[in-house]
Amino acid sequence: MVRLYLAICSEIDVVLKELCKEITFDFKGQNINEYRRVIVEELKGFSNQKVICYKFDLEFTSWESWSEKSSPRWWSEHNKVKHQRNEFYNKANLRNVLESLAALYIVNLYLAFVRDKKLNQGFISSIDDIIPKLPVKLDLFRIKSLYTSIREY
Repeated sequence: MVRLYLAICSEIDVVLKELCKEITFDFKGQNINEYRRVIVEELKGFSNQKVICYKFDLEFTSWESWSEKSSPRWWSEHNKVKHQRNEFYNKANLRNVLESLAALYIVNLYLAFVRDKKLNQGFISSIDDIIPKLPVKLDLFRIKSLYTSIREY
Protein backbone atom coordinates (compact mmCIF):
# COMPACT_ATOMS: atom_id res chain seq x y z
CA MET A 1 0.00 0.00 0.00
CA VAL A 2 2.88 2.38 0.81
CA ARG A 3 4.49 2.01 -2.61
CA LEU A 4 1.18 2.54 -4.36
CA TYR A 5 0.41 5.66 -2.30
CA LEU A 6 3.85 7.14 -2.90
CA ALA A 7 3.71 6.33 -6.63
CA ILE A 8 0.28 7.92 -7.07
CA CYS A 9 1.29 11.09 -5.24
CA SER A 10 4.56 11.30 -7.15
CA GLU A 11 2.61 11.11 -10.40
CA ILE A 12 0.24 13.80 -9.15
CA ASP A 13 3.22 16.08 -8.59
CA VAL A 14 4.50 15.46 -12.13
CA VAL A 15 1.10 15.97 -13.79
CA LEU A 16 0.28 19.08 -11.73
CA LYS A 17 3.55 20.62 -12.87
CA GLU A 18 2.74 19.77 -16.51
CA LEU A 19 -0.74 21.24 -16.13
CA CYS A 20 0.73 24.47 -14.75
CA LYS A 21 3.20 24.64 -17.66
CA GLU A 22 0.29 24.27 -20.10
CA ILE A 23 -1.52 27.13 -18.37
CA THR A 24 1.52 29.38 -17.80
CA PHE A 25 4.28 28.77 -20.33
CA ASP A 26 7.11 30.01 -18.11
CA PHE A 27 5.91 28.28 -14.92
CA LYS A 28 8.80 27.45 -12.58
CA GLY A 29 6.90 26.33 -9.45
CA GLN A 30 8.13 23.40 -7.41
CA ASN A 31 5.46 22.67 -4.80
CA ILE A 32 1.77 22.09 -4.35
CA ASN A 33 1.08 25.63 -3.10
CA GLU A 34 2.53 27.11 -6.28
CA TYR A 35 0.52 24.64 -8.37
CA ARG A 36 -2.63 25.57 -6.43
CA ARG A 37 -2.25 29.29 -7.11
CA VAL A 38 -2.04 28.77 -10.88
CA ILE A 39 -4.69 26.08 -11.20
CA VAL A 40 -7.35 27.58 -8.92
CA GLU A 41 -6.99 30.96 -10.61
CA GLU A 42 -7.17 29.62 -14.16
CA LEU A 43 -9.39 26.53 -13.93
CA LYS A 44 -12.58 27.53 -12.17
CA GLY A 45 -14.35 24.55 -10.66
CA PHE A 46 -11.23 22.39 -10.38
CA SER A 47 -11.27 22.28 -6.58
CA ASN A 48 -14.98 21.41 -6.46
CA GLN A 49 -14.85 18.59 -9.00
CA LYS A 50 -16.46 15.45 -7.62
CA VAL A 51 -15.37 11.97 -8.67
CA ILE A 52 -17.41 8.90 -8.00
CA CYS A 53 -16.40 5.30 -7.85
CA TYR A 54 -19.81 4.08 -8.92
CA LYS A 55 -19.12 0.36 -8.47
CA PHE A 56 -18.58 0.87 -4.74
CA ASP A 57 -20.78 3.95 -4.19
CA LEU A 58 -17.86 6.16 -3.13
CA GLU A 59 -17.51 9.87 -3.81
CA PHE A 60 -14.38 12.01 -3.62
CA THR A 61 -13.79 15.75 -3.78
CA SER A 62 -10.03 15.36 -3.57
CA TRP A 63 -9.07 18.98 -4.25
CA GLU A 64 -11.77 20.67 -2.16
CA SER A 65 -9.30 22.08 0.38
CA TRP A 66 -7.72 24.14 -2.42
CA SER A 67 -10.75 26.43 -2.32
CA GLU A 68 -9.67 27.20 1.26
CA LYS A 69 -6.04 27.67 0.16
CA SER A 70 -4.73 24.61 1.94
CA SER A 71 -3.27 21.29 0.87
CA PRO A 72 -5.49 18.22 0.81
CA ARG A 73 -5.31 15.98 3.88
CA TRP A 74 -4.22 13.02 1.73
CA TRP A 75 -1.32 15.11 0.35
CA SER A 76 -0.12 16.16 3.81
CA GLU A 77 -0.32 12.60 5.01
CA HIS A 78 1.59 11.48 1.90
CA ASN A 79 4.42 13.81 2.87
CA LYS A 80 4.46 12.33 6.36
CA VAL A 81 4.66 8.82 4.92
CA LYS A 82 7.35 9.90 2.47
CA HIS A 83 9.59 11.63 5.02
CA GLN A 84 8.79 9.82 8.28
CA ARG A 85 7.55 6.42 7.17
CA ASN A 86 8.42 4.65 10.42
CA GLU A 87 6.13 6.98 12.37
CA PHE A 88 3.32 7.49 9.82
CA TYR A 89 3.20 4.14 8.05
CA ASN A 90 -0.51 3.78 8.92
CA LYS A 91 -1.36 6.85 6.79
CA ALA A 92 -0.67 4.75 3.69
CA ASN A 93 -4.17 3.32 3.92
CA LEU A 94 -6.93 2.47 1.47
CA ARG A 95 -8.75 5.76 2.07
CA ASN A 96 -5.70 7.86 1.16
CA VAL A 97 -4.84 5.65 -1.81
CA LEU A 98 -8.34 5.98 -3.27
CA GLU A 99 -8.55 9.70 -2.51
CA SER A 100 -5.19 10.36 -4.17
CA LEU A 101 -6.09 8.12 -7.11
CA ALA A 102 -9.28 10.15 -7.62
CA ALA A 103 -7.14 13.30 -7.45
CA LEU A 104 -4.81 11.91 -10.10
CA TYR A 105 -7.82 11.10 -12.28
CA ILE A 106 -9.00 14.72 -12.06
CA VAL A 107 -5.54 16.15 -12.78
CA ASN A 108 -5.11 13.93 -15.84
CA LEU A 109 -8.55 14.90 -17.15
CA TYR A 110 -7.77 18.59 -16.73
CA LEU A 111 -4.41 18.20 -18.45
CA ALA A 112 -6.16 16.51 -21.39
CA PHE A 113 -8.83 19.23 -21.31
CA VAL A 114 -6.34 22.11 -21.37
CA ARG A 115 -4.27 20.52 -24.14
CA ASP A 116 -7.36 19.74 -26.22
CA LYS A 117 -8.76 23.23 -25.71
CA LYS A 118 -5.49 24.75 -26.94
CA LEU A 119 -5.41 22.40 -29.91
CA ASN A 120 -9.00 23.21 -30.86
CA GLN A 121 -8.68 26.95 -30.21
CA GLY A 122 -11.09 26.95 -27.28
CA PHE A 123 -13.98 24.98 -28.79
CA ILE A 124 -14.10 22.54 -25.89
CA SER A 125 -16.27 24.26 -23.32
CA SER A 126 -16.17 22.01 -20.26
CA ILE A 127 -14.26 19.20 -18.63
CA ASP A 128 -17.23 16.91 -19.34
CA ASP A 129 -16.56 17.29 -23.08
CA ILE A 130 -13.13 15.67 -22.85
CA ILE A 131 -14.27 12.31 -21.41
CA PRO A 132 -15.77 10.90 -24.64
CA LYS A 133 -12.54 11.75 -26.49
CA LEU A 134 -10.29 9.67 -24.24
CA PRO A 135 -8.89 6.55 -25.91
CA VAL A 136 -9.63 4.27 -22.95
CA LYS A 137 -12.79 3.14 -21.22
CA LEU A 138 -12.80 4.34 -17.63
CA ASP A 139 -14.40 1.80 -15.33
CA LEU A 140 -13.31 2.83 -11.84
CA PHE A 141 -13.95 6.58 -11.63
CA ARG A 142 -16.29 9.06 -13.28
CA ILE A 143 -16.77 12.79 -12.95
CA LYS A 144 -20.02 13.09 -10.98
CA SER A 145 -21.74 15.41 -13.46
CA LEU A 146 -21.29 12.77 -16.17
CA TYR A 147 -22.39 9.86 -14.02
CA THR A 148 -25.97 11.04 -13.98
CA SER A 149 -26.12 11.12 -17.77
CA ILE A 150 -24.16 7.96 -18.67
CA ARG A 151 -24.85 5.60 -15.78
CA GLU A 152 -23.76 2.04 -16.46
CA TYR A 153 -24.82 -1.09 -14.60
